[in-house]
Amino acid sequence: MTIENEGYIITDKCINCQMCYDICPQKCIHLSSQSFMIEQHHCLHCGKCQEVCPVRAIIKRWRK
Repeated sequence: MTIENEGYIITDKCINCQMCYDICPQKCIHLSSQSFMIEQHHCLHCGKCQEVCPVRAIIKRWRK
């Protein structure tokens, strides 16, 4: 799994509730290999997905 240097990522805490998928204005969250992932090059970094996640599975990664 490749992790981008910066942006929101969905961790293995995800319970596949699809709340992030439903709220994403860019529709850049997709189901891949039985878990959701965010396409970083389409993401607006608005944080709406992180706000609605009931298990806090979405985290913000900062460029180092």
